Amino acid sequence: MGQEKKARIQRWWNPRCLPLPKGPYVVGCVDVMTGSSASGCFIRLHYPTSLRNAKSHKRLWPKWFKEKEYYEGLVASMNLNPPSAKFLKLVLGRMRIPAVWGATPLEATAPSGIGGGELSEEELKKRPPYLKTFPVAFLSHGLGACRFSYSTICLELASRGFVVAAVEHRDHTACATYYLVPEPSGDMRKEYIEFWKLRKKEYVLRNRQAHLRSAEIRRAVDLLEDINEGRPVHNLLDPSFSLQDFEGRLDFSKAVIIGHSFGGATTLLSLAKDPRLRVGIALDAWMYPVKRVEDLPLRLPSQPLLFINMQYFQTGYNLEEMRRLLAGATGEDAVIEGTASPERRVVTI
Repeated sequence: MGQEKKARIQRWWNPRCLPLPKGPYVVGCVDVMTGSSASGCFIRLHYPTSLRNAKSHKRLWPKWFKEKEYYEGLVASMNLNPPSAKFLKLVLGRMRIPAVWGATPLEATAPSGIGGGELSEEELKKRPPYLKTFPVAFLSHGLGACRFSYSTICLELASRGFVVAAVEHRDHTACATYYLVPEPSGDMRKEYIEFWKLRKKEYVLRNRQAHLRSAEIRRAVDLLEDINEGRPVHNLLDPSFSLQDFEGRLDFSKAVIIGHSFGGATTLLSLAKDPRLRVGIALDAWMYPVKRVEDLPLRLPSQPLLFINMQYFQTGYNLEEMRRLLAGATGEDAVIEGTASPERRVVTI
């Protein structure tokens, strides 16, 4: 293999970290947990910062996973044999996410006195623009995944100016998750929620999980709205991190929800239930949990919706359910039957 090709591969894939995002902003991240019960909210927040070089802050890059419960749940959800499980731990156990943990969010305007000898004129020109507001996105994971499983997608969006809330679902579909329970001593104890392996035909339970997931997405939207409005939010995991830095800066006018697999079904249900979500992106959506007409009010959410499907992942049944969902649309960019609004469209790739 030539040196140039080897260098290209190494630039894209470093076994010790995920690929660096390509946007102009260095990404920061922090976990936010509210409520001392399973009905609270647990998200990983990704956002742009004013830092200039992510690699200069490697010591603050979080590990892909730290708790053994997540590793064990991942192995169980993937049905891995012992050799494969050992290899997975070897690779992922040292993997880091190239986001600066707890970094200060990007300022709305240049701090007073910036330039003043601190940066050259050329460096100032290269600096990415300050942002007064950040568009918001919510991510719903698939079966056996968790809040950091889709870090590459979250990092890429945040590096381009988004604030992304990756929700960790507590409906037993995450490889593992937890909430904090106060002890008499004043300490907090982690109460883990394990992954449930179910038979394929478990519609009633899967449908119930889909509705629980949709409720968790609504709570995540509520949480970000509280932060944006300056309402007090107590982060059980890191009270020292200043969520006030986001006050008045989160733009919900085009709030997007992205979901993969079971998260795709969650996306459809969340769009149908919560008008605050303006756009949906369903990645290889698993249609089974929302296959009945009554699952989706008016059957088709009114917001713009993009399906992205991988050829080898899909089944005939799943695609047929998508076609049923799109009943009334007559082609690409088709307006839904019964409405004259060009904004109520569905595009399938």
